[in-house]
Amino acid sequence: MIIEYELSIHLNNEYHEIVQPTWVMVKEYLNLLRGQSGSTHLRIINTQDIGPERLSVEGEGEYYLITLLEYNELGGDVRSFSEPKGSNNKILVNGDYWPARQLTKDFDFVISVFKEFFETGNVSTKYLN
Repeated sequence: MIIEYELSIHLNNEYHEIVQPTWVMVKEYLNLLRGQSGSTHLRIINTQDIGPERLSVEGEGEYYLITLLEYNELGGDVRSFSEPKGSNNKILVNGDYWPARQLTKDFDFVISVFKEFFETGNVSTKYLN
């Protein structure tokens, strides 16, 4: 099955959406978020009832929260980045406070996670648990 995607970005009080983006478009949208406050989402349009559906990144300055929404037999579940040795100090990202261990400052890591999702329709548990 060929995976069909929808890409969206919320930045500077504007919303943009692209159906069937190329990887180049996804990377360009992600780079618009670098160092800004906003979000980017990559959603599988032709998703199955079970499995990953949407990869999201919320950004606030140098901090990024990455989450993957997926469905199993019991309903929806969210996987996210977590640094086990990270701090529990709370950081404000788009109006909500998150433990610092759930955030990354490594934007190249964000790009890598999105690339894996774009190419495979999933993200390995070594990135998001």
